[in-house]
Amino acid sequence: MTTLENHIEEKQNMMEGMFTQTKGVMREQAGKISGDKASQLNGKREQMMGKLQRNYGSSWIVRNSKWLFAGTISAAMITIIAVFITRGTTKR
Repeated sequence: MTTLENHIEEKQNMMEGMFTQTKGVMREQAGKISGDKASQLNGKREQMMGKLQRNYGSSWIVRNSKWLFAGTISAAMITIIAVFITRGTTKR
């Protein structure tokens, strides 16, 4: 690739990352309004993916997708546990 092509690809990744990040913010806020924890979690995940793409490019995300997936699953499990714990304490 030439320098110009690299520069264009870099800017494209940056713009796509910013778009993904914005979608994540919107999804998270919609989840907060509706009380949907899964939408909030997905919104946060999208924001993280957008930041990574904006800063490192889409090839980095593809190379490290299994670690990102593991992190997302861990965050989902923590959220689910927190929901059950808070529901248990509010019913008493």
